[in-house]
Amino acid sequence: MHQPEINTGRLILRRFNANDASSVSELVGNENVAKTTTNIPHPYPEGMAENWIKGHPERWDSKKGAVFAITTKENNQLIGTVSLIKIEAAQAEIGYWIGEPFWGNGYCTEAVIALIQYSNESLGI
Repeated sequence: MHQPEINTGRLILRRFNANDASSVSELVGNENVAKTTTNIPHPYPEGMAENWIKGHPERWDSKKGAVFAITTKENNQLIGTVSLIKIEAAQAEIGYWIGEPFWGNGYCTEAVIALIQYSNESLGI
């Protein structure tokens, strides 16, 4: 099964691609973003975004995780990520981050709701 694209009112949740690495590095390189997570170091090492993105297909194919880029429908700008992590049986944890310039707009809430709905309806989680 191919990782789908999930659309909401304002957002598109899609697979990451290699071209996203520079935007990821810029957004999570912000100390304020990094300190809201448990796994993002600050400073953010060069090359880390590329390696992180390269690991996504294996997670999806093994059904152990699902990582989605959060982009705006308005201009297709990458603003963050939302993920299902530690998928086991019919349960998973949700992880996410949003770039600081996009905080306070409800984007994360919109993305998480869409991912929960998708995971319930399509993945049995």
